[in-house]
Amino acid sequence: MIARFVAAVVLLGFAIGVARPADFEARVRIEPTSGITETDPVRLILEIEGQSLTQMRPPTLGGLVNLRVVRGPDTQSNVTFMNGRASAVYRLIWTLMPAGAGSAEIPPLAVQIGGQRWTSEPIRFEVGPGRTGPQPAAPGAAPGRAPAGRPDGVDAFLGARLAAGEVWVGEPALLELYLHTAARVGSIEVVEQPE
Repeated sequence: MIARFVAAVVLLGFAIGVARPADFEARVRIEPTSGITETDPVRLILEIEGQSLTQMRPPTLGGLVNLRVVRGPDTQSNVTFMNGRASAVYRLIWTLMPAGAGSAEIPPLAVQIGGQRWTSEPIRFEVGPGRTGPQPAAPGAAPGRAPAGRPDGVDAFLGARLAAGEVWVGEPALLELYLHTAARVGSIEVVEQPE
């Protein structure tokens, strides 16, 4: 009796399509999408969405042109249950750094889940030269002058930004700090880290 019940539940599960690994969509993109310079990190994001991603074989990232991997792949996953159906989103995120100005290419990525295979198109983009030195003075400001309230005459400022346009709760976020100065810097000591 119990064996018949278990067999019926298993057959019902196959009939309604539970855990069909071949049902998935994949997308690949980079952030930022334009204005990339040789001093800007680039995030490569592979997003896979489907009902069951347990049999996924993640791609290897090789054959990069004018890029190197500085981090990753970091992973994110999100599972949603709605109306008795499970849906999963799985992300692989690599942080890449251009090797210099010029053409860059990320070769096709291949994802295999169960018996189904998906391959992306290559991503090609131009990398511009990076800025060096301080930002240009604000309109109306006297060039070569220290900022107001700075008696030491040091012309420098520190900028910060998140490398990602979108951050999920619990996801590590890359904070980029930029020191812009006309003076030569030998070393930097972090006195207080941001919280």
